[in-house]
Amino acid sequence: MNCSQLRVKKLTAALVPLLTVTIFAQSQERVISQDEYDTIMRRLSLPGNAVYTMRGSVFFKESPDQDWKPYSETIGEYILPDRHRIRVTMLYRGFEDPRSDVIRIGGKLYIKRPDGEWRVDVLRQGPNINENPDEGTVEYRDLGYEPIGGKKVLKVQKTTQKTSEKDGVKVERNTVELDWIDVENRRVLKEERITDSTVGQPYRYLRTLTIYDYVSKVTIEAPVK
Repeated sequence: MNCSQLRVKKLTAALVPLLTVTIFAQSQERVISQDEYDTIMRRLSLPGNAVYTMRGSVFFKESPDQDWKPYSETIGEYILPDRHRIRVTMLYRGFEDPRSDVIRIGGKLYIKRPDGEWRVDVLRQGPNINENPDEGTVEYRDLGYEPIGGKKVLKVQKTTQKTSEKDGVKVERNTVELDWIDVENRRVLKEERITDSTVGQPYRYLRTLTIYDYVSKVTIEAPVK
């Protein structure tokens, strides 16, 4: 076997696993029913004492041909069942107070003021609101499996097309929701949400990317007594 043949053989051996994964993922893509989608999402479960963090990034743009611009960054830390800390940094210009920091421990909220002092408040239960009384036209897709960090990760998609009216103006809104699910451990590893025709400024197109971490250590304590 000459050198040229040996290189081809090595290249083929390297490509076969990659092509196999790609073909497998593509072959699994299919439209599914709402019942199938709901069954997948209902299987997600975290133990009552779960500890995890999330990092959320929000981007916006005013037209489809623009690049995404950063809007905000969120870091959330959670110790179930009743402790969390959420820190938000607004990256878009024009916010009077670009940072917020809120800690919940049991029924108490600790809210950091712009001057650095903490205010203590009591958690109040808000009214139950149906966020999607009319979801419009919805399509669900099973996009197959993707190898992420050696895990069997299922990717599912929900696409919603909805027409509504605001101040007498017809508004069309399209939303794509993507979830990457660790099937074995029944938890979400990543989420992506893309919405166009958003009512409001400075954005018309909004993209949110959230990454979950179930390994890092989390400590949440009351900042004041």
